Amino acid sequence: MTIRAVLFDVGGVLVHDRQAPLHRAWERRLGLAYGTLGDAVFSTPANARALIGQATQADIWQDVAQRYGLSAQERDEFAEAFFGESVWEVELLEYVRALRPRFKTAVISDAWRETREAIRDHVNDDVFDVIVYSAEEGICKPHPEIYTRALARLGVEPREAIFVDDRLKNVEGALKLGIHAFLYTDPAGVRREIERLIQEFAD
Repeated sequence: MTIRAVLFDVGGVLVHDRQAPLHRAWERRLGLAYGTLGDAVFSTPANARALIGQATQADIWQDVAQRYGLSAQERDEFAEAFFGESVWEVELLEYVRALRPRFKTAVISDAWRETREAIRDHVNDDVFDVIVYSAEEGICKPHPEIYTRALARLGVEPREAIFVDDRLKNVEGALKLGIHAFLYTDPAGVRREIERLIQEFAD
C-alpha cells in the first residue's frame, strides 16, 4: 500500500529545548538529580489533567511551586527558565513543507491547551494538513483513538501513514494500529527513514 501521509510529534522531534545550563541550575536549586527537571513538571497532577484539557499551564506551575515551596516570583522565574529558548529543527520543517502536496502531513502531539497559539509560527496550516493536540481531543498518546482521529481527518488508512515520535510507547501505539512508525534519532535520520519507507511502499 502506497504511503500517502507523514505524521510527526512536536516536542523532541520538531523542537528541542537546549537550555541545559538553566535546567541544571534549577535542578541544583531544588535538590533534584541531574536531568530530572522535566520530570518535576511532567509528573505533576496538573500536567496529567492539562494534557487532556482539564487544567491550564498556570495550574502546572502552581503545582510545581507548591511541591518545592517556591514563592510567586520564583514560580514565574522557573516557568520562564523551563522552556528557555526552544530550538526548532528548521531544516526538518522545511522537509515537511517539501513533502506537500505529494503527501499529506500532520501533527499528533501530547500538548497543553495553550500550545496551538504558542507555536503557531511553526506548526500551522501552511505546513500541516491536520494538527491534533491531546488537550483539544481529551486523549493522549498512545491511546489508539488519537491516532485514528488524525488518520480519519487525513483520509488515509494506517498502512498509508508514517509516524515519527521520540517516545517508544507512542511509536509502539502507532505500530499496533498498522502505522509505519519509528523513533526519532536526528533530522537527517528522520528524512532518510521517511524516504526509505516511501520507496519501500511505492507502487
